[in-house]
Amino acid sequence: MIWVVVMLRVRVSPPGLLTTSLAGSPLAQPYTFSFTTDTPVVRQAIPTGDLVPPTTPITITFTQPMDATSNAAALTILPQNAPANTPSFPGHITWSDDARIHTFIPSQPFPLGEH
Repeated sequence: MIWVVVMLRVRVSPPGLLTTSLAGSPLAQPYTFSFTTDTPVVRQAIPTGDLVPPTTPITITFTQPMDATSNAAALTILPQNAPANTPSFPGHITWSDDARIHTFIPSQPFPLGEH
């Protein structure tokens, strides 16, 4: 799934159509407004900082429901200075019921002292 930003325009009483109240009074003049839809962003990622226990799950919270398959494929967890071809740490991913919270649970403890 690809998310794109979309500008939408809403018009009440476009030309040729009349919007009226239940009493039959017409809208005084047409009304138009617009808005832009938002792409998903990460709202929160934990843990952060130093001295995190090496078995701590990694939780990422998104602003919108996310596709589990594409997110699992896009997630890599590596030591900070690892070479580009280093495989990601093994583990499994769980999702909240609303598909906004992604939790990576490591299969084994992360190495001590790694960033």
